[in-house]
Amino acid sequence: MYGVGLVLRATGHGIGREVSSLKPESSATARQQIRQGDNLIEIDGKQVAGSSPLGMLGAEGTSVELKFQRGAETFSVRLQRTIQVHQSRSLDRARSDSKLMRVISNSYGPKPKCAPG
Repeated sequence: MYGVGLVLRATGHGIGREVSSLKPESSATARQQIRQGDNLIEIDGKQVAGSSPLGMLGAEGTSVELKFQRGAETFSVRLQRTIQVHQSRSLDRARSDSKLMRVISNSYGPKPKCAPG
């Protein structure tokens, strides 16, 4: 599976997923339109609120249209999937951020089993 280089976390107000960071050398970074703190509200025309952002993942080289909200402004960006997503790396990162773990576990099926601490 390939993604666009966004790391997301659930927002407290339920309107979407907040961009917590952008991966270097990804299509998301290269476009220079998306910023940390932007809220992802649609993936290919489907609302993100209350669902998993799994729709961002797909075959290498395919594109996805993402709609974001920044304050009162909304904007759309079409990005190419170029960053390979590795489940183990994502789960390691998820251990340090419980909200991120919820997003990752929804994306990959059953909840991951993490050691306490």
